[in-house]
Amino acid sequence: MREKHVNMGHDMKKAGNYLFSVAMLDDEGKMSGSIMVMDFKSKKELDDWMKIEPYITNKVWETIEVIPCQVGPSFAK
Repeated sequence: MREKHVNMGHDMKKAGNYLFSVAMLDDEGKMSGSIMVMDFKSKKELDDWMKIEPYITNKVWETIEVIPCQVGPSFAK
């Protein structure tokens, strides 16, 4: 499952949808969560991805929060 998740990430990055991700660590350095910064043109594209993302479909990620964001002018293309 991890291999499918990582390979999908590579494909999403090439397509321009996957900008970056980070592992959130606790004080002991143990992973306590993660953040993925994605860029989709529509809510439908996001929903379509969420229907096939292996960590979502296999419930590795039990809680998912989607927060719309906008890149600041210093980082805009």
